Amino acid sequence: MIFIIFLVLSVVGLVIGQHIKDEKSTDLSSFEIDGMAVGNQFQQSGYEKNSKIKLDRFTFYNKVNHPNLVVKVSKKSNKVIGITLTEDQDIKTIDNLHINDSFKVLKHKLGCKFTERKVGKGYKLIIYVDKAHRIKLSAVIKNEKIKKFELFKQ
Repeated sequence: MIFIIFLVLSVVGLVIGQHIKDEKSTDLSSFEIDGMAVGNQFQQSGYEKNSKIKLDRFTFYNKVNHPNLVVKVSKKSNKVIGITLTEDQDIKTIDNLHINDSFKVLKHKLGCKFTERKVGKGYKLIIYVDKAHRIKLSAVIKNEKIKKFELFKQ
């Protein structure tokens, strides 16, 4: 009986391990939003502190002329931990990708190694993961148009 339990647990462990190993990965180390990448030192010029969001280890900043660009910065290291962009078509990401561009353009630039989830009526969440650099890019899509980017360190 103990042998059978051990055998079943071993097989389950192998299956889970293989699934984790086969998880899709995309290189996001060079993905930038407004010239910033996750893990870079934060330059406060042109940004104002968002006093509405308060967390012990992080400070949030909004771009002065583009309030829909929010940057999450570590208080300890002053490095960019996350970037969120919504509704602002003037902010560029890598390769001139913008809000309201076609999802096909994003897919062409980053490839097909993503996961997709439905998150509401007509909305999809597309997630690209960079295992090597521990970065995740989430894009909210509606009607095949990009509505939101979230780039953050895992």
